[in-house]
Amino acid sequence: MTAGSAVRFWLAQWALLFGCWLLFVSKLDPAESVVGLVMAALAAVIVTGVCRAGLAHFRPSTRMLRGVWHLPGLVLSDTFKVFAVLFGALAGKGMPGRVRAVEFDPGGPDAHSAARRTLAVAALTTSPNSIVIEVDQETLLVHELAPADVSGTLRTLELQ
Repeated sequence: MTAGSAVRFWLAQWALLFGCWLLFVSKLDPAESVVGLVMAALAAVIVTGVCRAGLAHFRPSTRMLRGVWHLPGLVLSDTFKVFAVLFGALAGKGMPGRVRAVEFDPGGPDAHSAARRTLAVAALTTSPNSIVIEVDQETLLVHELAPADVSGTLRTLELQ
């Protein structure tokens, strides 16, 4: 990474991280904004340093990133599932939660496989119905509150 590309990378990271800060804070208070600008700059320095040192390898394909657009619908449908479980538990029906292994090829140590693993874990953990506990050589260990088609979700997100 040349010095010029490192600066452009840092600026892109800084803008992205500050945008995330604004989304999380949900207000434009001057004091909050200054703190966000400084923290985003610090985080961008760390990200740029790690990438320049070659310590992080993450190279998602456009196919993988296309699938991310399905995530809001997944979160919404899983929210309804979680509320159904909650109301069922309040009605005395018990909790149907379970831990199960889902077939998943994690790939190798290359940047493309690392991106696919990371996006799969992030997508399944972002939805309120499930959380990934472990990724091993052939499976994802997933806890889910309501029964769900995790493999179907990975296919929809184009990560399987």
